[in-house]
Amino acid sequence: MRFAYAYRNTDVRLCVVGSIAFYLFFRFQIKGELWPDFSPGFNWHHIKLLRPGRGSPSERLLYPAQLKAIKEVFERFNIDVNCYTHAGRKAAVQIGEIIGVEDAELRKLGHWDATRMAKHYSTGIARGAARQLAGVKSRDAGHYYLKRGQLKPPESLLKIIFPRIEESYEMVMSLPRNKRDKAAAAFLQMMQWFREVILQDAVELKALYPNSPLWSHTPFNTREFMEYQQRAQQAQIVDQVPKAMEMERIMPEVALQLQSTREAFAHEISAVSSIVNRIEGKVTEVLEMQDRRFGPLEQFANKMNRGEIKITSQLQLDFDSAQSQHLSSPDPSEGLLISTSKLPESDEIPTYEVNIAITSVEDAYMEWEQGLINGPDGIRSPSIQYLENTYGPKWRRGDGPRQRFTRRKALIERIKKAALNLKLPESDIAHRVELWRKAKGITLNKVQKLVQNSKNLFELWGVNDCQLEGIH
Repeated sequence: MRFAYAYRNTDVRLCVVGSIAFYLFFRFQIKGELWPDFSPGFNWHHIKLLRPGRGSPSERLLYPAQLKAIKEVFERFNIDVNCYTHAGRKAAVQIGEIIGVEDAELRKLGHWDATRMAKHYSTGIARGAARQLAGVKSRDAGHYYLKRGQLKPPESLLKIIFPRIEESYEMVMSLPRNKRDKAAAAFLQMMQWFREVILQDAVELKALYPNSPLWSHTPFNTREFMEYQQRAQQAQIVDQVPKAMEMERIMPEVALQLQSTREAFAHEISAVSSIVNRIEGKVTEVLEMQDRRFGPLEQFANKMNRGEIKITSQLQLDFDSAQSQHLSSPDPSEGLLISTSKLPESDEIPTYEVNIAITSVEDAYMEWEQGLINGPDGIRSPSIQYLENTYGPKWRRGDGPRQRFTRRKALIERIKKAALNLKLPESDIAHRVELWRKAKGITLNKVQKLVQNSKNLFELWGVNDCQLEGIH
């Protein structure tokens, strides 16, 4: 609380940012909590931001504990309120009305806006209200800056705080684009920013609270930090208002022109990014085309691997017999006989049925698009899409296989439709549907029946499949 009060009375950086940064520093580097495992297959999302002091990282902070902590603070400062946990929300609205915060911003601030735009598309962050409540006269960006933010800490000092960020970020980004955990990447980028926040704010807080036990911990007790602290304090003494802010005050038109130029550059970068994405899509199409062309060869190799095609050789060493039968050809190599079973002809219809042993949506999508891997040699079975495009309904023999194919086809078409709605790769949608299936506790067959029997496209995952956006 004392640190939060110091934030409010020194600069306009929201106290929440610095408080969270120091709180995470306390957990991981003072209390020694284990750094989250961001490797594939490990669900780090169960770790709670606010947790009991003696509980596990995945234990939720219950309401009675929140109430007790807030009530103790109010009583310590003789604040008389009727409702403790909602006092902040009520005070924010009342203070916002006094200082002239717009009604729309106040609704966004408390998440009271229930419109479809606010629920599904808006970030929900009331930036304008936050600036005004922090003491900035204008609700627009660009009217404030932090003196202590002008001097960036040295890289060696930054890496002392949360030292495993680079290792974890490299692990996350090494995965294919459609397999990356976007939330993990964003969290690690935020933690990199928190490094600067902690060091820059420590310069201010150490002067206000020199006897705090926090400064006895690394890196605040190192010589390198003390040198940085001296340079940062000196930089604040000679610091002046940035020229960009002076220009905006003196020459609004020039400032507006510069802003337009920056936006134009941003659009150009977005266009280049779109071109790169299209190229990646073309490469994917070429790879899929190769898979389809080499499908018959893989099918032939699979039959050889299963022993359906046999190649045998026999060397006849009975030269007397060979000479009696082939007097004009004394070469014993003529006795080499090669016999093969019937090779698959180009018009032969393969035998394959939809695999009912698989249990995940992702495997069902893989079987449809690329085929399943059979055995340790990594050879794939023909994909259902290849069989359907090449042989039509002829490869589906019997009522049972036809029914299983119809259900699987309905699921794949629904995945493709959701990918178009959300503008995401089909493999990513298959992954999200699989997570949805696990959360519901239902089987793959049940998912296929739900999709096949749904009355409209929005029955399972909301309008335009928006519910899948929140699943990662």
